[in-house]
Amino acid sequence: MLRILGLSTVTFNDIVERIGITILNTFVFYLISNALNLHSFFYFEEGVVIILSALLPYILAPAITLLYVVSYNFSGMILGQTNTITPTTIETFGIMLILLFVIPIIVEVKFTSLQGFLTSESLLGVFISPFLVATGISEKGRDPKSNVLSAIPVLYSLVLKAVENYTGILSEPVSLVYPIVGFILLIVASILFTRGSILSVLGIIPLYPGIALALGYGFLSINTIIASLLGLLVNALPATLNHLMSSSQAKSILQKEKNEVISQVEQKIMLINNIKGGSANLPVELITVLSEMESQLKAEMAKMNSCSTSECIAEAYRNFLEVSNNVDKSLNDAIFKIVIDYNNVVTGIRKLGVNAEEIQIPPSLRLTEQDVNTVIRILNTIDRNVYLTTSRINQIVEGLEKTLGGKYTRLLVTDFKSLEKVSEVVGNETMRRSAEECLAMQADAVRELKMNPFSDEKIALSRKLNQVIIETFSMDKLS
Repeated sequence: MLRILGLSTVTFNDIVERIGITILNTFVFYLISNALNLHSFFYFEEGVVIILSALLPYILAPAITLLYVVSYNFSGMILGQTNTITPTTIETFGIMLILLFVIPIIVEVKFTSLQGFLTSESLLGVFISPFLVATGISEKGRDPKSNVLSAIPVLYSLVLKAVENYTGILSEPVSLVYPIVGFILLIVASILFTRGSILSVLGIIPLYPGIALALGYGFLSINTIIASLLGLLVNALPATLNHLMSSSQAKSILQKEKNEVISQVEQKIMLINNIKGGSANLPVELITVLSEMESQLKAEMAKMNSCSTSECIAEAYRNFLEVSNNVDKSLNDAIFKIVIDYNNVVTGIRKLGVNAEEIQIPPSLRLTEQDVNTVIRILNTIDRNVYLTTSRINQIVEGLEKTLGGKYTRLLVTDFKSLEKVSEVVGNETMRRSAEECLAMQADAVRELKMNPFSDEKIALSRKLNQVIIETFSMDKLS
């Protein structure tokens, strides 16, 4: 009901039918007004018909058609010009009622479509009405039965001609061949036009000769040409729009798939950059690994950007997953090696009396946000330990310079591997002799100290100094 009243969402076919019925009702009402002598308020009445046809086409189309059929056959009686009804009038009325009204009303009721009335009203041949004869049977997306039934009113001219010239038809039955062939072609065209694919436009092939033969317009008639072109347009436009929408939707889905994968790649690259920016002193080998990882991911992103088919995207995504696994492995191996190497350095400098914190070997790492935070925490811990150890050693060296005089080598560190230079500082012969001299001076000083109230403390201090003197030289000894 809402659709009939024009209050629901309409389709392309509905728009075509509304426009077509509004135009045709205007011309048919002109015929009605001439038949019934309705000239006094013609323009007002015509305006009312146009407005109501646009708003209520499902009501006005059958009403105007029925009114035309009645006025065409019984205008004389309605105007009081005659009181007789001839058998010919009854036959004509019956043919017109069935083919121009009943068949279209069946289409309207069963399929909620005005296709039948588009065909029947366009057959009345007023002004440009014949141009619209194919619009009803050319609609796309309809039930084939709806299109076929909408073509039946075309038989109106053929049946009327046969009834009016019965004897002539019997004497020359060949004259019916062309109209019948034309009608069959229109039926074929109406079925082809219902196809869901773009191939529905092939219905124009039987449509053109069908109009020319069934209605007797001729192949070069302007009515045949324009009616065929309008039929093609009515079918091709939604078919083209559907094709373009499908293509656009496919491209949209394709682009969405690409963007999803590209987003994953960009996320991985961003995590790599987070690692690069997470430490001021990245190990050289880690920088190399991260650069290789970034290059691999950017190469996969370039491949993905060049894809224009779903197959290409699927293949690129599989390659990305493979590269992603390789990247995870590279990151895990690199961090594992760094932690092992760092712990080995820590073990070595501990033997020299330098306290440094070892790092626990992390579980298997991947290039994820959580694991990247773990990697950055490990790198920051290494940086902090390197800084603290370097500061402590250099403070000891500075204190030794102040105590004994002279200049000694400072520890310069660029990364944790540079901590191995501690042995160079500790192994400096001049520093060793100065430290031994310092220890001897301390031992002598303790022996000379008068610590009568603290004799036990003095004995303990002497023992400690003597123990340090005989120990292997280390940073603890130097301190």
